[in-house]
Amino acid sequence: MFTAAIGNEYNLRSAKIGASLSYTALNILKTAKQVSQAKAEYEKSLAEFDSTKHSVYYNVKKAYLDLETNKESIIIAKLALDQAREQYRQVTGRYEAGVGDAIELKDGENTYLNARLDFYNAILNYNLSFANLEKEIGTPIKFSDDLIIKLTPDEI
Repeated sequence: MFTAAIGNEYNLRSAKIGASLSYTALNILKTAKQVSQAKAEYEKSLAEFDSTKHSVYYNVKKAYLDLETNKESIIIAKLALDQAREQYRQVTGRYEAGVGDAIELKDGENTYLNARLDFYNAILNYNLSFANLEKEIGTPIKFSDDLIIKLTPDEI
């Protein structure tokens, strides 16, 4: 045990000033262990922060790429819908003229309805990916012309 004492006695009406410091070797080892443990906790926190930062970056980037992919899917589904609509129009014309049969008409109708369904699913997936991107960013996204798919009622 280490002990140090500092003291002065002043004899101006019996005033005394003193200080005492006592520290054991076990206290020194305990403090060193606590410092080492605190450094390890700090390093762990830094590693967790870095991991979280990379995870957030990856999730935001993936959500944005999904949004872009789904935007392209709408364009492709729109082209397929236009083709199916035109094919159905032609099949209907042939059927009404007596050249086509009912099976061809039903096939054309089914193709058109499936194309519409695919188009609506592409819009749904785009909206879901947009919501997912907002969730990953943690704030609502202001709309811009790049993010809005413009459709008129006759295009659907």
